[in-house]
Amino acid sequence: GLIFYKHIIKNYKSSLNSGGMLALEIGFNQSEAVKELFFENGYLGIGSLQDYSGNQRVVFGTVN
Repeated sequence: GLIFYKHIIKNYKSSLNSGGMLALEIGFNQSEAVKELFFENGYLGIGSLQDYSGNQRVVFGTVN
């Protein structure tokens, strides 16, 4: 279930301006794995947001 995230995180980075952010909605229990993908691809300010049920639902990172 991470192939889509790997592709987007790797290939979208070059489309962002300095300081730009990529945010992705994630499935249940994918937060740590997707954060690691952001880290491996050199994103900064990596974090996540919860939905109203308390589940991690969005992971984001910025480019330098």
